[in-house]
Amino acid sequence: MVGQVRLFCDNQKGSAAIEYGLIAALIALAILVALGGLADEVIAMWNSNSSKMAEAVH
Repeated sequence: MVGQVRLFCDNQKGSAAIEYGLIAALIALAILVALGGLADEVIAMWNSNSSKMAEAVH
């Protein structure tokens, strides 16, 4: 029983996968935050263009 616990504690096979998963999650979070800020600017640009087009038509 003690030997199995030691083997479990010494096993490092899954640690790299977990680290890569955490790195991927942080990168995805950074992308989402950047796109959130960019989305506000794009919406403002389209609203500005829409109002200019409406003024030009009338």
